[in-house]
Amino acid sequence: LDDREQPPPCLDKCPACRRDLVPGDAHLRPEGPQLSDTLYKCQDCPLASPMCRDCVVRDHRTRPLDRIRRWRLDAKFWDKVSLAALGHAIYLGHNGSCCPLFPRHHTNQTPLLSYARSMGIFHEHGLVEMPVVFCRCLPRASDAQQLITSGFWPATWHTPTTATTLTALDAFHGLSMQAHVNLHDYVQHLKQMTDGVLTDDVKDRYSQLNHSVRQYVFVKTCRRQGVIAGQKLPPKSLAAECPACPKPNVNTRKGWEHRDENLKHMDTVGTTMDGNYHMSGGGKETDEKDQAFSEDAGAFCHQGDAAKVVSRAEKTQSKHKEQTTCSNFGAMNYGKYNGKISGIVAVLCRHGIVLPGGVIDLHNGERFAYVDFVFTSAMQPHMDLKLFIATYDIMCQYIIRFAIRIDEEFSDETLAELESITSADFPQIIGGVGKYHLSMHVKSCREKFSMNHLPCACMDDGEDCERLWGLINAMSRRTKEMTAGHRRDVLNDLFYHQNVRRMHAMVATFMHKLPEAEEQLKDHVEYLATIERTIGCKMIDQWKELEAGWKKKVVDIKEHADLVSPYEPRTEITLTSKQIADHLCEERKAHGDRIGAALAVLIHDLLDLEGERAKMQTEIENFRGNERERSGLAARITDFVKRAEDARDRYERYLQPCVDEALLDVPTDPLNQHFPLRAGLPARETKNPAATSTPPPEHGMSLALPSDYDDKIIQHAAMATATKYERMIREGCANEALDDLRLHLTTFATMEDRRKRGSGVRFNTPMDKRMTKKKMVIAAAKVRYRQIRNTLLVLGMPEDDPNFKPLLDTDCKPFVLVIEEQRLGDSRRKPCWIWSDFSFVLKEDDQGVKEFLMDSLRVHWFRYSALVARWRERVETMREDMFRTRNSYRIWRDKWQERAEKREKAGQLGAAAYARR
Repeated sequence: LDDREQPPPCLDKCPACRRDLVPGDAHLRPEGPQLSDTLYKCQDCPLASPMCRDCVVRDHRTRPLDRIRRWRLDAKFWDKVSLAALGHAIYLGHNGSCCPLFPRHHTNQTPLLSYARSMGIFHEHGLVEMPVVFCRCLPRASDAQQLITSGFWPATWHTPTTATTLTALDAFHGLSMQAHVNLHDYVQHLKQMTDGVLTDDVKDRYSQLNHSVRQYVFVKTCRRQGVIAGQKLPPKSLAAECPACPKPNVNTRKGWEHRDENLKHMDTVGTTMDGNYHMSGGGKETDEKDQAFSEDAGAFCHQGDAAKVVSRAEKTQSKHKEQTTCSNFGAMNYGKYNGKISGIVAVLCRHGIVLPGGVIDLHNGERFAYVDFVFTSAMQPHMDLKLFIATYDIMCQYIIRFAIRIDEEFSDETLAELESITSADFPQIIGGVGKYHLSMHVKSCREKFSMNHLPCACMDDGEDCERLWGLINAMSRRTKEMTAGHRRDVLNDLFYHQNVRRMHAMVATFMHKLPEAEEQLKDHVEYLATIERTIGCKMIDQWKELEAGWKKKVVDIKEHADLVSPYEPRTEITLTSKQIADHLCEERKAHGDRIGAALAVLIHDLLDLEGERAKMQTEIENFRGNERERSGLAARITDFVKRAEDARDRYERYLQPCVDEALLDVPTDPLNQHFPLRAGLPARETKNPAATSTPPPEHGMSLALPSDYDDKIIQHAAMATATKYERMIREGCANEALDDLRLHLTTFATMEDRRKRGSGVRFNTPMDKRMTKKKMVIAAAKVRYRQIRNTLLVLGMPEDDPNFKPLLDTDCKPFVLVIEEQRLGDSRRKPCWIWSDFSFVLKEDDQGVKEFLMDSLRVHWFRYSALVARWRERVETMREDMFRTRNSYRIWRDKWQERAEKREKAGQLGAAAYARR
């Protein structure tokens, strides 16, 4: 960098032309400084070398906006000087030369630049004042036309005094789309590039550049779409269409309408809808006549048609909210958003393309009428299809009265008045909820609107809108304070830009995702076949019949009320610690082992008494009741004592002999003061999470469980049966503890979501108290599970047991497979190898246990059968999407080739060349 600042090696001759440097050059502008006695160099030419004034002007005849530096002889540094000060000008119409009809000096025939128009020019490196010489040859083109032909965009169409280079406009447009740079910051950047010290002295031409950007982007989009700016544009003519979505008789395969019913997913349009309140409009008043250049022609739906339908819907439909049967949504008037323009609703296809006419402004909150109209508008090119797959974060409510609302809003009389909508005759619609939003719904919704379970869902996640919002929400800081028309122009351009980027990447996306989907399908098919081989054809046939009935009913909202999901286990089928104990008892009796049966019951009763004792101890310590309540507590204590005495008798009969036998063989441990009990015995868990803080039982307690004894005692052969039974029963306790934890985590997530949606002291104070209590219960449930797990480790459970893993705080997150335990991405995860053989289920003799295992296996099969179906749909649909994409590209290519030929015949050679490109 220092080398770039070095002085010229020679100051008496020009290194380029070898002419002597003579002060007072006659070619200088009369009003300019006498600068011909030094050398100049260009800051923007990468290989520039010092040269004289004539050379630098000659070399920059076609680069008049470059930043020039001169060598100051007195101050000895490179100083800024404009080409205008060196006598240069911007000559239009003659390849950088002056028009022969322009006035000249009589002496040397140089142009009289005093007749030139001084204009402010925005370029990539700043703002400069330059004389501009317009061509005067006949037939004379307009000033604006001459400027645009030469690469400058005029701020006005009549006698412009400000212009911007097309490269500067393209630079700002690219930055605004990618980095969401606002125009004010860009202008400040150009002013600082012009003068980094006295920036405020640079003339502010923000409004001129603002108009230029808006006009240029609009004209540029019109050229790209093959329409003429300035004429009335047909609806959706400036929107980029998805090449992969099926459009009947355009890009679809011949005979698609006769395709087998099992393949109908290949000819469906998958859409997702969502509201975005970041994209709200400011509250300031704007000119009612301020319309967007792209009005009704871009991603936004037809404004006039929308106003008619929505206003009539508000008059005819009930003003009360539709009753919600699901969560407390922040949409559809269930939220707090309002305002003149409170946000937008957009409709995207499964490929992430904003559908033409698929965006609408929301006024005073989100309501069904807005979504009805924008969905109908976006679906117009696809109405001849047989099936739509639509996802919405509140589809469980939206779909209920959809058909009724459409009939009311789009009557024959209304359709006759609309310009952008010709049909509201929808085909079958299968509604789903996006996978991210699904966890926020109640269980009944999650079962019926899961994109993993719905037929024809094609493994879509239904969250394309959320991805788009993440990319464009930063733009809202620009658009909030814009006028209504300007805002729609910018958003139309933004959606167009995002669509074009998606289209350019679509082929690469297919080439990446198709092999991935094929691999997933292969893995899931193999796994499902492995499961089915261990179950048997008879059971599989029954399940397939049940699955077929589910698929038929779940797509009909009228069948949802009594529809039972096969993807969820029956709630009454669970194995508690009591069931495990009973199972052990019956198993031992069947083998004639009455002592073993009695031992299993005893261990369960001891655990039950232990939990009851801790609970009652807490009640006694905190008792503040009346005499009647005191009598009730005393009666419970008496009953507890009787049960404890009975347990003591059985303990001495069945468990104590085992302990005594072990003590005969195990030497006393001198390091353990509590021998034969374990040293450092931890606080024992209880069945009531609220009682985990009570003191542990005394170590000398005579009714010690096997886990309370020293490891040497536990490992003795005489204790093997008792240790085994306690471990099995405590595993049931661990399952119960995990169930409690899941329940409390799920309810806490619901409370947390409601907390975010509310505001104010009256709402927050009681909610915070409830959430604090819930956190305490969650903490107690975690402690209980960890205590049980520690006991299981003492009883011989390996540290890496797959069923009872260490519980980390990071594991304690709400939801997701029961449906509660499902996670995003589960559809791509293959189960562990140990779950490839289920023959053990059929070998179980106990009917209750077998019923539980079969129910769990049924759910497992249904879920993986659905995943196989979804991955198969995805592979088949993606291949068809690739076929339609190729067809669309061919159609567009032929259309542009036809335009090129017509333009060439009309003598529009530049337009023809652009069409071919």
